[in-house]
Amino acid sequence: MALVILLFSLGLLAKPMLVTLPALLLLLDVWPLNRISWTTEKSGSNPFSPSTELELVLEKTLMFVLASADGLMTIAAQRDAASLLSNLPVSVRLANSFHAVFWYLSKTFWPTNLAAFYPHPEDQLPWMLVLSGVVIVIVISIISLISIREMPHRFVGWFWFLISLLPVIGLLQVGGQAYADRYAYVPHVGLFVAIVWEVSGWIGSTKAGQNLSGLIFLTVSLACGALTWIQVGYWHDSRTLWTHAIDVDPDHWFAHFHLADAFLDEKKYEEAIEQIALGLMIRPDVNGGSAHYNWGQCLLALGRLDEAEVHFRESLKHDRDNESALDELGKLLRRQGRNVEADQVLARHAVVLSQIAKRRPDDARIQLNQGLSLARSGRVAESIPYFEKAIQSAPNSAAAYNNLALALSQLDRKNDARKNFERAIELNPNLAVAHFNLADILEADRDIDRARHHFAEALRLKPDDAEAAQRLKNLKVTQ
Repeated sequence: MALVILLFSLGLLAKPMLVTLPALLLLLDVWPLNRISWTTEKSGSNPFSPSTELELVLEKTLMFVLASADGLMTIAAQRDAASLLSNLPVSVRLANSFHAVFWYLSKTFWPTNLAAFYPHPEDQLPWMLVLSGVVIVIVISIISLISIREMPHRFVGWFWFLISLLPVIGLLQVGGQAYADRYAYVPHVGLFVAIVWEVSGWIGSTKAGQNLSGLIFLTVSLACGALTWIQVGYWHDSRTLWTHAIDVDPDHWFAHFHLADAFLDEKKYEEAIEQIALGLMIRPDVNGGSAHYNWGQCLLALGRLDEAEVHFRESLKHDRDNESALDELGKLLRRQGRNVEADQVLARHAVVLSQIAKRRPDDARIQLNQGLSLARSGRVAESIPYFEKAIQSAPNSAAAYNNLALALSQLDRKNDARKNFERAIELNPNLAVAHFNLADILEADRDIDRARHHFAEALRLKPDDAEAAQRLKNLKVTQ
């Protein structure tokens, strides 16, 4: 029972492999439980009664049913992710599956050049790598089957490894990865059992053998500890993580895009543009909508408006309903005084945003943007429920509280507005606009000391705010 609980816990850590649990328990019936008559030890030391294969399968019927149901629910839940590479032919999936076995085995014994993500090679996988995988699977499987009576640990360990890999090896492709480090956890249980028993058989039970096994254990543990320390270091921050992934594979388009995101967060726009360009050069057919949008964002921050417009429009060619690209393009056109074009783009943005907001009621960013869109178009009362939904989904969003307060203020609900401005400042004391808006209400309520304080804070946080400076000056004059 303890073993079953342990296996179930491991399955939850790597949920896709959980569907193989009944089959893995059948392997344990072969060895070490020796519950199948033709593998029962002749010494009579086996505490379990020998059973037929049919009896062992029948006793696990409920588990097979539950595992099948779990598998079907997982497939349904990951339908969108599966569609990313759902058009891959069976031959390509099989090729990657055999290569994945070779890859997992090689990384078991030489765990270097690991990365956060391994893009699927699709039909570009060298045939020699595929052949290596095929040969390894066939040869080890034959050896395991031939020696099943004398050395059942080989059979159980190897087929545990293969069976638990089946749901994640790419036969049913989910996501864009070829394989993943995390998928090795459960399969390696079987592989390491086979290795430990095999090495134990070679070394024997003598004093010298025990000393040698201790030395092997210590050496392997130290080596794995050192490699783990190095690998954990790559996860220090996003830039380090994706830079390492590119060092492992220079053609890692996925890593180039994510490294660009890291540079964008750091406001290193030129570096971000370079990474986006490299990613699109490698895979122009993947991620084009968001990649060109990010490129446009970088150019916008650099003040290169004409170039930014080109990339926002290119983003919309890939995804005509890209809400963010429509919003930025509309605002850019407005800045350039091209109001007719801006109105057309922003009208399209409003339609798309409204559709998305209905589909994703728990997405705080979308709800906030929809509220802003309505407020900007003069539909202030209609914007309030969206700001409230944004707060429900993200209760620590200072921006959501600030915009809700601004809408309430425009509807002359000053008391409610003041409370929400105060909450916005409590969540983010550096939100200059909230200080200014709160000071405006306080001044109207003749709470001059507090109004002066918040105008001063707004000016401190945004020294070029001429209006805050003038309002603060006026309050000092009237003091």
